[in-house]
Amino acid sequence: PIVDYLIRVKQQKDIEIWQSNLFGSMDVDASLPSGVQIDTHDDNSKNEKLALEKEVFGFYFSGHPLEVYQGNLQKLTTHRIDELKKARSEEEVVLGGTLISQRTILTKKGDKMSFGLLEDLGGKLEIIVFPRTYKTCHELLSSDVPLIVKGKVDRTAEGDKIIVSELQKLTDNLEQTTRSIHLEIPYQNFTQPKVKRAVEILSQYQGKSQIYIHLKKESSFEAVIEFPGKYSALACEPLQHRLHQLFEGSTVKFL
Repeated sequence: PIVDYLIRVKQQKDIEIWQSNLFGSMDVDASLPSGVQIDTHDDNSKNEKLALEKEVFGFYFSGHPLEVYQGNLQKLTTHRIDELKKARSEEEVVLGGTLISQRTILTKKGDKMSFGLLEDLGGKLEIIVFPRTYKTCHELLSSDVPLIVKGKVDRTAEGDKIIVSELQKLTDNLEQTTRSIHLEIPYQNFTQPKVKRAVEILSQYQGKSQIYIHLKKESSFEAVIEFPGKYSALACEPLQHRLHQLFEGSTVKFL
């Protein structure tokens, strides 16, 4: 019925009315009708479990917080830690990882600087944050969120280190590099219960990327729906994975 109505819509005003009817009265806390089977797996519970493992044991053993961001990291970074041997000394590189330890010291001038141990899916590496950079990113040094680290390779007899020039949350970097999320869905899989579940999922990945749904029926037609602005989201792999699970046969693109 939704698609049949979309085909009949001819004017922008009618499209806006349809969108209002679909999204405006939506209660994201409403329970789904009986018999509707939708995956309700919550990635937040997995993150909490990993955080607890790190707190109690000092390391992760059931996974790693970066695993769900592998595709994002391949696009945003130049190397993994185990690939740094390919880089030249003093070469500027971009890494992604989490800080598993860090210590702050005072220089002779009384300025703060930091030594940290960065971990990614390929290994561990010491990073050095001198005072000038420390002033701009010191809050991130005490967190365990995934980071994007930009700096130069310092090759020493003890091994490679990174002299950090810029430090940023991975999620902040994703916000800057992606403007829109395009979800291509076979029309038969687009139902209001699934739209409600999609809204619940999107609310867990708050961001600024506008969302567009492309309804497709083989070679017959394609209807594009723009989600209301309040449903903008973070374009990240965990969101991509969960939307794939919800809408079978869908394609999620970040542009």
